[in-house]
Amino acid sequence: MLRKWISAVAILFGLMGLPVLPAQAAKPLADYFFSTLDVPGSDLTLAWGINNSGEVVGYYHDANGIHGFLWSGQSYTTLDAPGAVSTQACGINDSGQIVGLYTVQLSPVTFTTHGFVWSDGSYTTLDAPGSTSTEAWGINNAGQIVGLYSPGQQGYLLDGGNYTTLSPPGATAGSWALKINDSGQIVGRYVMDYIIRGYVLSSGVYTTFDVPGSSQTWASGINNAGQVVGDTSDKLGGFVLRNGQYTRLVVPGSLYSAATGINDAGQIAGVFHDESRSGHAFVATPSIELIKLDP
Repeated sequence: MLRKWISAVAILFGLMGLPVLPAQAAKPLADYFFSTLDVPGSDLTLAWGINNSGEVVGYYHDANGIHGFLWSGQSYTTLDAPGAVSTQACGINDSGQIVGLYTVQLSPVTFTTHGFVWSDGSYTTLDAPGSTSTEAWGINNAGQIVGLYSPGQQGYLLDGGNYTTLSPPGATAGSWALKINDSGQIVGRYVMDYIIRGYVLSSGVYTTFDVPGSSQTWASGINNAGQVVGDTSDKLGGFVLRNGQYTRLVVPGSLYSAATGINDAGQIAGVFHDESRSGHAFVATPSIELIKLDP
């Protein structure tokens, strides 16, 4: 299972009043200041979501397996769903509700995955009707949730207890819905003729895109201004799509960087590999000069 999880990770490698993050010295690059997050005792830490308070969620690996985490700006909270052999936290809203997925072992060789919502210390399991596995990846302030389910790896929107399947036109091998903002705009990726492409779903209309110069594109996060972050399978690494322009987002000294979430202040959560190929989470905070460029 660990090998499968690390392989998935390899594929995925896209100020003012906010908490100070623990870091090696913050480093400016392309108008961003980068801070590193590593859960104490972990050998791998990934960040998948960030809210407007600067709280970060993700998951990490240590000697005891895979665990979700919440970074509150002061300390780490470990998330382990009851009965799970692994737990991953993927998204967080401004109320502190967290969504993710956990895996349970049914037999020595059989596992199944469920989505979850964590709120005030309690877990609620999510299973799309008729699914063999369900994952939850994003939640907005209205409590709308997006993710994917199998068979078929189909994206979904969970709204008011109702699941709606999401599939961009032309998808030939499934789709993922990864984040949702307060306007209900959804970002994700889909496969068309063996090519992974990003998409934004807004008011029922899918807009698909490919980062220029890349062969594969993931869209992993969106904020209320419609700014999109993600990554590519190429050396281009992470990207930010803002005001119609693509900007590379690369952690200084990294072999590869991926952006996975963005809040309304433009802070970006993500993951990078260093020269030892170890995975670390990061938060990129925009400079004042960059903020002034936004409408």
